[in-house]
Amino acid sequence: MTIALSRSMTQPEMGGDIETLTQRYWECMFSQMVMVGHAPQELVDFIGYNPIIELRDDISAEALIRDVLEHVEDYQALVDKNRETAERIGSWDMRMKWLMEELKENYDV
Repeated sequence: MTIALSRSMTQPEMGGDIETLTQRYWECMFSQMVMVGHAPQELVDFIGYNPIIELRDDISAEALIRDVLEHVEDYQALVDKNRETAERIGSWDMRMKWLMEELKENYDV
């Protein structure tokens, strides 16, 4: 298991309100880790679902992590889906094609 949080959450003085998809998310997906924390919207938009068990207001982070660890087998399907998704579209080539389309669509590049 890994905790995946954007710098906007862990170091807001450095990250401000910007959150972005970094290589670390792909590494976790390829490594078949259960990810707990927060997914950047860019990641969700790119792959079409949220690969992370999101922190919530109705349960403490500690309790959520404990619950995930106690029931880790319940998350195997998500871990497998994340790995398959990363293998299918996680290459730099695929990611750059998507990014260029996003730029063209949203910024008339």
